[in-house]
Amino acid sequence: MKALLVVLLAFCLTNCATERKWVPIAELPSYGDALPGTIHVVALSGFVRLGHYHLPEGATLGLLLDLADLEPVEDRLLNVSWCWNYVAISKQNFTKPRVRATRHNGVVSAKDRKLRLQDGDFVFASEISL
Repeated sequence: MKALLVVLLAFCLTNCATERKWVPIAELPSYGDALPGTIHVVALSGFVRLGHYHLPEGATLGLLLDLADLEPVEDRLLNVSWCWNYVAISKQNFTKPRVRATRHNGVVSAKDRKLRLQDGDFVFASEISL
């Protein structure tokens, strides 16, 4: 039993930690124009289209999710997910996100999609392995 737990833990850690390419924030592509009445939001890890987004004031997390597209969540070991998944919104302080919205099988709830973004927010999706 103990050996199985070690194998599962090693599998989750290696699977969640591989294939991540780190790109400096300044080098990420930009979407939209910085016009009056827009906010600047950065979509970081966990999205298909990473980058700087210029969205209309009052934009919600749902709009950003539609534009940046969350990366699919992989089910592990016979379609059982061994990771908790979340989307965090932060103001340059990644250790204490301002808002944390959970996602299940890659879907963020309708309530969490209505969260309003603020100018300068960093949004990132992540998986936490068991």
